[in-house]
Amino acid sequence: AEPRAGEQRPVMAAATKAWSERELRELKRAAATHSRSLERTERWRRIARDLDRGKRECYEQYKLLKSAAVERKRGKRAAAQSRTPARGGGEEAHGPHSSGSEVRESPRSGEAASSVVASSPESPLDRITANELEEKTYGLRLEPSHGAGAPEYCRQPPGGRHVQPQRHVGAGRAARPKSPELEMEELNDFDFVTTLTAGGSRGGSSKSQVNLESEGEEAGLDGADDGVKGHPITLEQAKGIKELLFGPRKPPQLDASWHRQGLTFGSETDLGYGLVQLKGGPCGVMACVQALVLRELIFGKKTRSWENPSAQEQSHALVEAIVSLIWQAGGGRCGAVCVFDESVRGPACQAAPGYRPDGFLDKMMVHATKSQDALRGLVSKHLTRFTAKAGPGVGMLVCSLILSRGIERVRGDIDTALGTEIALIGSHNYAAQELVNLMLVGYAASNVFDGTQSLDDGGSEGKGGDDRVVLRGIANRSDIGFLTLFEHYEYVRVGDALKTPRWPIWVLCSESHYSVLFALDRACLQSHYCKPFDLFYYDELGRQDEVYRLTVDPDPAVPVEHDTSEKRLVSPIDECIRTRWPGATVDWNGSEPLL
Repeated sequence: AEPRAGEQRPVMAAATKAWSERELRELKRAAATHSRSLERTERWRRIARDLDRGKRECYEQYKLLKSAAVERKRGKRAAAQSRTPARGGGEEAHGPHSSGSEVRESPRSGEAASSVVASSPESPLDRITANELEEKTYGLRLEPSHGAGAPEYCRQPPGGRHVQPQRHVGAGRAARPKSPELEMEELNDFDFVTTLTAGGSRGGSSKSQVNLESEGEEAGLDGADDGVKGHPITLEQAKGIKELLFGPRKPPQLDASWHRQGLTFGSETDLGYGLVQLKGGPCGVMACVQALVLRELIFGKKTRSWENPSAQEQSHALVEAIVSLIWQAGGGRCGAVCVFDESVRGPACQAAPGYRPDGFLDKMMVHATKSQDALRGLVSKHLTRFTAKAGPGVGMLVCSLILSRGIERVRGDIDTALGTEIALIGSHNYAAQELVNLMLVGYAASNVFDGTQSLDDGGSEGKGGDDRVVLRGIANRSDIGFLTLFEHYEYVRVGDALKTPRWPIWVLCSESHYSVLFALDRACLQSHYCKPFDLFYYDELGRQDEVYRLTVDPDPAVPVEHDTSEKRLVSPIDECIRTRWPGATVDWNGSEPLL
């Protein structure tokens, strides 16, 4: 029951402060967001980070919430039984009762009877769903992951996790399945790792995916990859990766700007969080890694200074960013780390019909694991390969993501019905939207709108059957957002799933280049937020030597009009910002706006 006026909500004894209703909602949302497929300690570490409370504190409070939900369900079941006629006919099992009277459930064997008040009001907190939570908190309304509006590969597989029906005691018939509105652990509308492992491909073979069963024992929890034995990349894997990266383009090999680009931090004062890109090309990959590094430095483990982190803090943030990307691509169940090794002499080093070795992909050692801690140990062990300034870091990461997701699944992610070529790297050597989405949400969707969109071959809505084309976008709210100048010019529309991410960090696509925009406060994510706030801009290729702090007023006295003409000289960064906050003014605070 809700506390009376002037009373505090009961909390566990170890809590340092009472839990507000908003915190309880956030706790439910965090429990729904971070899947139970994660290791238990890691899952509750993330939940605690989201709420800025201790792991044990969150866990104990969640147990209290779940226990209360079970008791309410038990009471409702008892009330329903009391109104159900007995099988022998005649009187009701418990007799008639008026609203507000007390009813009792028949106790199970060895269990004391429990009593509830049938008319006790149910708190809105107890029946709120994950979608409603997002809508109330951030003004979002996304398609459910398992519903008809979700992409086919994001639906729960037939053999996936589901709720087994229970039977009423002595009733002799099955009850309705548990409602996701009452079972907090099953609120998975926004659960990446549960929904995105749902098949991925459409009848594709699994041969080209990482064979986890052959990798031996999983690693321990101490950061070493003991028992995770690597193997040279197979011919099928190397050939499949090339086909995904380049499509029919010749020659099918990575440009030097991709395989000689490491994940290296700069040395500028107050820009110690920034990665440095050497040449144009892999900016989409660099920006996505940069965004996750910032998430860890600003909102993750406490750092001395997010602007000037120590070398140890930089390494920690980079490891967490790489692990997060690979683990998400593996659906929260597995991950593969590709490590470039010039001494490798594997099957992919030999030419074959339709395939020629290039001295890079064929030199990969593939380490696969089903343990996130083992994955973290693998990345930590080989971190120097990722961070070498002109080293193979970016190429290693891209191969790791593809094998973690599975070659056939990535191929099945991409919309080809409208003639789209399967190529994760575009003809101008830039990352395609599919590769950026693979890094942002864990699957290579071709679009940035929410859910799915249907097209008919003749433009007729009444047409159905084989003429209907379904385009797939983003099924769930992402951790890192995405904004693009193409939306300003009305070529695309980015959905709320990417515009309003869980963290106030966005990958920015402007003038065929990817960079990063971020805030230090999550308040700006709220719908209808009207107070001025600061955004920081970082361009890993811009050889940036100053901090760009942009003050955004989302509700100015005179809103900026939308203008797609090229007559006015306005920074494209400003126009990207206004795709998220229409009409907002942007002040560069003395810095020269980037044009």
